Amino acid sequence: MAVDGGSTEIAQARKRVDIVSFLAKYGVVLSLAILIIVFSAARPDVFPTIGNFLSIMNQISILGMIALGLTVCLVMGLFDLSIGAMATLGGYAAARVLAQDLSDPGAIDVVWVVVLVLSMAAVIGMLNGVLVSYLGISAFIETLAAGSIITGAILGVSASRTVLRGIPSEFLVIGQEKLIGIPNPVIIMLGVAFVLWVFLEHTQPGRSMYAIGGNREAARLAGIAVKRYAL
Repeated sequence: MAVDGGSTEIAQARKRVDIVSFLAKYGVVLSLAILIIVFSAARPDVFPTIGNFLSIMNQISILGMIALGLTVCLVMGLFDLSIGAMATLGGYAAARVLAQDLSDPGAIDVVWVVVLVLSMAAVIGMLNGVLVSYLGISAFIETLAAGSIITGAILGVSASRTVLRGIPSEFLVIGQEKLIGIPNPVIIMLGVAFVLWVFLEHTQPGRSMYAIGGNREAARLAGIAVKRYAL
C-alpha cells in the first residue's frame, strides 16, 4: 500500500509539473484564444470580423516586428533594451533623409534609403554585440545605456520636432497602403515572422542559438562559437 501511495504521489506531482509546463509554454496563446471568444460573444456584430482583425493586426504590426527582432536575443538568453530607440532612430533617419532630398525621389531612392538605414541599425547592433560578448558587459546594462544614448542623439538632432513634410509617397506606401485588402505593415510583419521561424527552426545557426540559450557552457564545449552569435 505504501508503494502504491508513493506511486500515486509521484504521478500527481508529474501531472502538476505537466500542467505548469503546458501553461508556461502555451499560456499566452490560450489566454488570447479565451479573450477572442469572450469579446466575440459580447460583440458578435463587431469584433469577430475580418475588418476588425485586420485593424488590430495593423495596429500591432510595428510592435510585432520589434518583438520578433527581440526574440532572437531572448532565444540566446540575452536582452536588448535599445531596440525601441533603434526603431525610432531608423524611422527618423529615413524620413529626414528623404524629406531633405531636393529632387523628386523615386522608388529606387526609397529602397536605397531603407537599405542604408537597416545597415546602420545592423552596425549599431553588432557594436552592442561586441561590447556584450567580447568585453563581458551585461547585456541589460549595455543595451540600456545604448538606448539612452541613441534617444538623446535623436532628440538633439531633431530638436524634438517630427518630420511631417517632404516625405515622398513611395515611402509612405510602406506603412499606409494595402495589398489585396491587407495593410502593408501586416504583410511585412507576417513575412518577417515567417523568415525568422525558418531561420530559428530550420537552419544550423538558429539551432545553435537555441543551444546557447539552453546552456551556454555546454554549447561552447560542443564547438559552437558562442561569442560570435551575439554579434
